Amino acid sequence: MAKRFLKSIIVLACLVLTSQMKAQIVDSTFSHVGSSISTLFIGGAGPTISSVSTCPDSIVAQIPANQWVYGVDISYTMTSPNSGNGWISEQFSYVNCRTTGVSESTISQGTGNTAGTQAYNRTSVNIANGLSLTGKLVFDLHAFRSWGNGSCDTTIAKVDSASWTITVSYGPA
Repeated sequence: MAKRFLKSIIVLACLVLTSQMKAQIVDSTFSHVGSSISTLFIGGAGPTISSVSTCPDSIVAQIPANQWVYGVDISYTMTSPNSGNGWISEQFSYVNCRTTGVSESTISQGTGNTAGTQAYNRTSVNIANGLSLTGKLVFDLHAFRSWGNGSCDTTIAKVDSASWTITVSYGPA
């Protein structure tokens, strides 16, 4: 009987401790401001996770110093307008955290052989995980298209203005 009671107390203490730790985790969202983000043309087999855009754009996320980053959520939309003659399936993109030097493990690609807009949402991405001594996290969005010409522009495909957000989950280290 005493053994069962002690086991119940230990389980209860673990539950309380876990709920207190979760209560201290904060989600802060940071948004891209400015015009639409250009895409870089890469033909042939198209871009890969090793491709680097010459026209990436950035979000600087400032959290309190000495916090532990538990993950980031990434969200944005990309549009291939009718006037540009591009398709959603020709959109490619990934995000890296310049601060940690870590990129997403796969490149995202749109679906559909038609013009239009596609939403890209990824949760609990671990590109910034760990202790942030300064609290400053810089994220770069590398956006590509597999049709068109070799320059960076927004005519054939673009990341839509004000659509890109990064949500950082962090708490005490």
